[in-house]
Amino acid sequence: MSAPKLTEWLPGTWKPTLPGVYQRRYMSDPDAVYYARWDGACWYMTAPTPERAQCVKTTSNFANLPWRGLAEAPR
Repeated sequence: MSAPKLTEWLPGTWKPTLPGVYQRRYMSDPDAVYYARWDGACWYMTAPTPERAQCVKTTSNFANLPWRGLAEAPR
């Protein structure tokens, strides 16, 4: 199975259209990728895996970090 196709990194001032888990990047460590849930209104704290990010209940103080998601619908 091949890796899913992802979008380019998008500026944190742009928000996802759909709720879900996205990759996020901190500028202090641009090589590290974290996962965070977007609920349509706010971001939640990051987690090391998409599954754990889905369970996070604490909102993030970092609303404008770069993010990316799937470039096509999952199959």
